[in-house]
Amino acid sequence: MISTAVPRRLAAIMMADVVGYSRLMAADEAGTVAALKRCHNELWQPIISRHAGRTIDLAGDSALAEFSSVTAAVDCAVEIQLRAAQENESVPVERRMQLRMGIHCGEIIVDGPTIYGDDINIAARLQSLAEPGGVCVSGAVQEQVGRANLAAFEDMGEPDLKNIDRRIRVYRLRLDEFAALAGRDRGRIAPPGERPSVIARPAAFALVDIIGYSAMLPEDEEGTDKRWLTIVDSLVEPLARDHGARFVKLAGDDVFAEFETALDAVHWGQQLQAASTEPSRITDDPTRRPIAFRIAIHVGMIIDADDIPQGDDVRIAACLKEHAQPGGIVLSGAVLREIRGHTLNNLRSVGHLRFEHILPHAVEAYELPSHLPLLSATTAPHATTPLPSIAVLPLQCLGPSTAHQYLAEGIIEDIVVSLASLRELFVVARSSALGLGQSNLDVAEIGRMLGVRYIARGSLRYSAKTLRIAIQLLDSHTGESLWGDAVEVQPDEVFDLQERIVERIVAGIAPHVRSRELREIRRRRPENYTAYDCTLKALALIDSPQRESFMAAQGYLTRAMELDPGFAMPVAWAARWQSLLVGQRWSKAPSDDARLALDLASRAIDLDHQNSLALATYGHLKSFLYHDYDVGLVYLDRALTSCPNNALAWLLSSATLSYIGECEKAVQNAEHALRLSPLDRGAFYFHMILALANYASEDYEAGVKWARLALAENPSYMSTLKILTASLSALHRMDEAKQTAAQLLALDPDFSLSEFERTLQPFRKVEIKTRYIQHLGHAGLPR
Repeated sequence: MISTAVPRRLAAIMMADVVGYSRLMAADEAGTVAALKRCHNELWQPIISRHAGRTIDLAGDSALAEFSSVTAAVDCAVEIQLRAAQENESVPVERRMQLRMGIHCGEIIVDGPTIYGDDINIAARLQSLAEPGGVCVSGAVQEQVGRANLAAFEDMGEPDLKNIDRRIRVYRLRLDEFAALAGRDRGRIAPPGERPSVIARPAAFALVDIIGYSAMLPEDEEGTDKRWLTIVDSLVEPLARDHGARFVKLAGDDVFAEFETALDAVHWGQQLQAASTEPSRITDDPTRRPIAFRIAIHVGMIIDADDIPQGDDVRIAACLKEHAQPGGIVLSGAVLREIRGHTLNNLRSVGHLRFEHILPHAVEAYELPSHLPLLSATTAPHATTPLPSIAVLPLQCLGPSTAHQYLAEGIIEDIVVSLASLRELFVVARSSALGLGQSNLDVAEIGRMLGVRYIARGSLRYSAKTLRIAIQLLDSHTGESLWGDAVEVQPDEVFDLQERIVERIVAGIAPHVRSRELREIRRRRPENYTAYDCTLKALALIDSPQRESFMAAQGYLTRAMELDPGFAMPVAWAARWQSLLVGQRWSKAPSDDARLALDLASRAIDLDHQNSLALATYGHLKSFLYHDYDVGLVYLDRALTSCPNNALAWLLSSATLSYIGECEKAVQNAEHALRLSPLDRGAFYFHMILALANYASEDYEAGVKWARLALAENPSYMSTLKILTASLSALHRMDEAKQTAAQLLALDPDFSLSEFERTLQPFRKVEIKTRYIQHLGHAGLPR
């Protein structure tokens, strides 16, 4: 045990080393030593001093410094790297001295001029993950400086850190974006009067990088850098120039290319991805790890600042690139509007992506198919299961004027995107159905033409006083109308309510397709079930109040995963099933089942990184079972970005917000979930989460109302009984509270508050946790 006499304190720790130092020394020892001295004397020490840091060690090619402020440490690292990049511009590539840097904050042991501690080791591990010229920071650092600069931090997950026995969230710092967001110029903090004026201009541009660049560096740092530079020089840049590129800029593993037109950018991207499948174009050694590109293309405003393209639209492209599959291309809606009239085969909607740290509104995105299989630690299998197919036809505009045609088109586009983002339907692109809205063809003929089972069609009728939007869902095989709805709004309200209108329509279409498919499945022999059939059978059982039915769902999910290992939907639902199993205290090995749930959710995300259910389940597991609320919220936010109409994602987000005490928002999110799925087969769970949010916000009457409704729908759900017991106890309705406590003990005779508080008690906020346990105890539940 360390003596209390040893002084400790909290500090921000910055580690750095020189990339390829041994190579530089071997090539020119005297020149490298001289360059390193200049780096120490003119770069490292002056900038650290200016940011009130203390240099602890300058040993050869590595350096260590501490700061009392996390913000100062990050500012310092950004300034050092940007200054170093400036100075390297006049140095031949093979002689450039580039730094890797890592920053962490934690407790250090102070021994005179020296410092020790595990948190220094973490900073060293972060530094080893950084790219040449880059900075990696821990989640603790990002939490303190990232809220106002979210776009400047790229989440790298929780990689294994050598000799570190706990999981550390790691972020890559986007240096120019951080500097721009923080009001700095490149290389130093500039007073307002010295900041250069910038001019924004429209451009069509692309960003491309290599998948797994950072992972390849530790294997062969020098070889990986050389290989990437060779690929850029021999393939990426020449192809770009062939397609009229105005500007090509290499920054680490990113290439920025500006084109004359958006169509030029798309053609370049397609040719580059096609070339990446030809080994002779990208390597002369077939034993080396294959290269896979991902590309984002966008049209927007860019700012030329010190020859570095900047601005919100560049940041949007960087975010879009994160949604590209290996070998794939993501296009913004702005690109499609620019190339209107040109057909892109197999274009798939990714949805409306939200980057709220950049823009208040969503960005429409589409993906061109990947030329390569998904790359991960092991190559993920492709899903082969056919999904129910649907086409959404243009609305017929009725009335004296067609002035609202643009509104009809916007609503249909939003419906198509929202249905596609659910990941359980094959949705035909809107462009394929253009011209069929006014057609006199019957639904059977339209279904055959488009190759779909379901057709959604409707009308928009305009009058002086109202706009009426009507839509119906049809089975193209039978001509039967499965569902219909109509919405009337005032003309001046339509744009404010458009999102609500789309939500209501999507909430009607998706469950009715699922219901018809389930009816069809019941006619089939079990040996003929597909993976999708098995998944739907499981979903019909998973929310059952009967334990036997719930347990039977596992068998269907297991069979679905066996039938199609690449189908993410059953894997995500299997994770959800495991989560419910542990939460209900039906698990015989809760720790093992909780880990299995997390593994399944992670596997589903690997199979489909936009799967909203998998992202939401992973986030909920992290907060509910592992009490890692911050990580949980990150994944829940990703789920909502991926599919803004996923009611369960909104619901699980509400639960975590209740746990951390953001109660008003928790109630809002739960109410929004209920609007998205008012007739959900698991309605009891919606009502239970609403009861939880209202209990947390101390609206105990509302908590009782929602809990009683949930209990009427599912009398055996134990979380509902606990919330109802606590809410009644808080209202001093002790007879009723003791009655519900008795119901809970009848279902779970081994329940005790001490074990509950140690394992499944979900609240992080101490005040809510304390009163929750007290209210349950006052109702007579055993300690």
